[in-house]
Amino acid sequence: MSKKKDNIDLIHNPPEPIKKPSNWQKIKRFLIVFLICASTITIYTICQGYDKEKKSSDDLKKEVLTYDDSEDAQEFSVDFNALLARNPDVVGWIRFDAPAEISYPVVKTNDNKFYLRHNLDKEYSINGTIFMDCNNAGDFGDSNTIIYGHNMLDDSMFGPLLRFKDENFWKGSQYFYIYTPEGYKLTYHICGAYSEGPYSDIYTYKFGSDKLHQEYLDQFTSRRLYDTKLNPTVTDHIVTLSTCDAHGKKRFCIQGILTDKKKLND
Repeated sequence: MSKKKDNIDLIHNPPEPIKKPSNWQKIKRFLIVFLICASTITIYTICQGYDKEKKSSDDLKKEVLTYDDSEDAQEFSVDFNALLARNPDVVGWIRFDAPAEISYPVVKTNDNKFYLRHNLDKEYSINGTIFMDCNNAGDFGDSNTIIYGHNMLDDSMFGPLLRFKDENFWKGSQYFYIYTPEGYKLTYHICGAYSEGPYSDIYTYKFGSDKLHQEYLDQFTSRRLYDTKLNPTVTDHIVTLSTCDAHGKKRFCIQGILTDKKKLND
């Protein structure tokens, strides 16, 4: 009786036929697989690119930097002859005690686009090169010298600058240094950290009068993320370091006041 009932159930409730995927479903599955593969390849390519850039930077530092442990563990010299032979656009070398990752040559050319995507050898590079604004004098003598660098995903170039959003980080690392081909070490005391738009007045590099200059200084002193109690004057020389933030919608900047200019190897 049970067997007969089962047969009757099968007649009245036959199993649903297995549906073959429609053409659209096949296309969707193909696209999903394709996107996964493409994303994997893209991520791998980006990582390979970052590894290549890091090796190139490390090799350059081995070639042109000499650390002097005898006098000052933090001091080192830059072989500008080798750097300038490689690229005459070099105008300096920037470094921090912390974040120590920032230690790069600074270049300058006649526009602000080329070094966004070219390395020191003028080859295409996603990292680009740290560069000075084309409108500045190359000797760091302007009232406001502006230096740009990318904020890379691997925390290279100027990416570590974003650590200065934290006042406690600034308290432990208040200086950066620029070395010049003329043999000078320039020391800058960080006086402010800022979150700005891409076309902010912070990028003003020349001022028509001391009055306009002072208005600029007052404006940005009031816009600092935290009070450093360091207030530049119109006689000071400032360097503004700038990088991208908020996925390119904002710019993060720090400014430093020149506090010491030392001739090395005298």
